[in-house]
Amino acid sequence: MLLSLFKKRIDDIPTEAFNIIIDDLIRAGWKTKSQYKGFDAWIDYGKVELTKSGSVLIFEWDNWTEGVVKGYGEIIDQIAKQYNLNPPSKVLF
Repeated sequence: MLLSLFKKRIDDIPTEAFNIIIDDLIRAGWKTKSQYKGFDAWIDYGKVELTKSGSVLIFEWDNWTEGVVKGYGEIIDQIAKQYNLNPPSKVLF
């Protein structure tokens, strides 16, 4: 799959959907590259990076704004559509 050079993000992902998306992606072959392991991990803040075929998805969560996912445009568009989430916005990162 040829990915575009721009990246996107989805904001305001409800916690339950956020967790389901991560679990589904891991079952689909995405691997954990890194995970935040601070004393407040997944209590106040959480971050996990998933990789597959050279692509990286960055998931961040906090207990105030809930979930965010960032990555290549096409992948983020697919996630938004599959899970009926807010439309993604383009970002530079």
